[in-house]
Amino acid sequence: MSIHLHSLAKRRFVFAMDDQEQIVHVADARKARDVQYFCRGCRRPLSFCKGPKRTPYFRHQARFWAPGENCDYQDESHAHKQAKRLLLERKWVMVPDVQPYPAPGYEGRLPVLRRAQPLEAAQVLAERSFFAAPDGRIFYLAEHELQQPSNGRQLICRPDITFTDAQGSALLLIEIHVTHAVDYHKLVGLQRMQLNTLEITIPIAASDQEIARILDGVGNRKWLYHHEREQHPPFGLNASPAAGLAGGNLHEIPAAGTEAYECQLFELREGIRALQRFMGEPGVRDFFAQRERIRAAEERKNSAADAAADRADAAAQADEDRAYQAEYRAEAERVIGPIEEEEIRLIREQSAVRGKQQDLSTATARVRRLLAAEAHDLSSGSGAASAEARRRIDPARRLLEDALGEERERSRTLSRGRTELEQRRETFHRVRTTNHRLAEQEQAAGLEEKSLAKLEQQLAAEEVSITQQEAAGQLHQAEQVKYVQQLESSQQRAEEVLAEQIEALTGAVTHLRTVDRALSELKSRAIQGRFS
Repeated sequence: MSIHLHSLAKRRFVFAMDDQEQIVHVADARKARDVQYFCRGCRRPLSFCKGPKRTPYFRHQARFWAPGENCDYQDESHAHKQAKRLLLERKWVMVPDVQPYPAPGYEGRLPVLRRAQPLEAAQVLAERSFFAAPDGRIFYLAEHELQQPSNGRQLICRPDITFTDAQGSALLLIEIHVTHAVDYHKLVGLQRMQLNTLEITIPIAASDQEIARILDGVGNRKWLYHHEREQHPPFGLNASPAAGLAGGNLHEIPAAGTEAYECQLFELREGIRALQRFMGEPGVRDFFAQRERIRAAEERKNSAADAAADRADAAAQADEDRAYQAEYRAEAERVIGPIEEEEIRLIREQSAVRGKQQDLSTATARVRRLLAAEAHDLSSGSGAASAEARRRIDPARRLLEDALGEERERSRTLSRGRTELEQRRETFHRVRTTNHRLAEQEQAAGLEEKSLAKLEQQLAAEEVSITQQEAAGQLHQAEQVKYVQQLESSQQRAEEVLAEQIEALTGAVTHLRTVDRALSELKSRAIQGRFS
């Protein structure tokens, strides 16, 4: 016998079918030649094994199997798979009444928030994994989609059946309970998703007909989570505490003890890590980056406004400089005109003085020759002739001296005129240099005006861009604020639910301790009464 057939024959079952297709437990089976039992999965014959030193069981007979053939039947998996198969085929299920939680100490009847009714789905999905995205969205993926990049998603739970509407949105989650009930972690995940979840209990020995009858009715099921029940306050708030365990739904609360508190601590840490991952996600980083860009844009806008103010001041100063330059040129023209006229007049006077100097020099030379001749005559003549000659020479000498004095005065006047003319020429040169510098400054001012015009156009375009960025940033900020508010609201609701669970756990622990002490006292009293 091959290894495969050997392992197949080693599988043990406690349930089988007889020849009437009735479910038989191993405790009710009997070993006889005329009795044959069959596998509920593959319908092939089974061997009933029973002995004085071993627990009875059913197993496959290897002689009915060929190499490569297999049967994956398990006692639990058969009921589980049959229930899922019927739900996938029917696409509807009966949901029970929705009732509020009872207040502590209340033992009366509970009102019905929503009556039992059939729920029909547009699509029924099996074994879908539900995830939480970093931005808080809840979504589900099929088995073949799990190979996609995770992108920071976090697995919440994997319900057996998912009812959806035509758009693919989850309407109802169903858990099939055969031997293993929903654990605390899965219950917390269902509350986190806030999706209505139903648990249907299927007996492990139920036949296919019994499973169908269970699914047709409203029994063997309870709400693990119903949003309307969670939002409704506990009923009977004025009830006085009773001696027994309070509440009819304490079976849905995990047992008190170290494990429950460790689970709660684990969930809190997971929540903190999820919040940290959320703060580090691209969407949130983009939100804060957008705020930083808006702040930088505002700073650039303020800087651009300051630069515009500086450019406006520079333009005003340039206008003042141009006005001053125009006024200076007008004053220079007003001053330079008379200077040029005076220069021309002085040049003409200088020419006239030079002509007079030349005439005076000629006359002086002639007079000197005459005086020399007269002096020679006087030296050679008589005394009376000399006196007469001196009498004639003296006026000529005085006239010559006067002419020489006038010539010297004219020379001094001409020298002063030359000095003044040189000063005026220097002033005129400075004025021309200033005009040339002013012309260069005016040309530079024109270039500056063109640059200012370009800068103003760039500033206008940047202001338009900043306005658009501000509008987009405000819209994005509003969306992010709304999303953060929703996240905070969800977190607050989760914290409130967790606080209520912790409070209920604390009350349950306290009450259990009281009951345990009472039981211990009763036990000790019973022991004392037995031996007394």
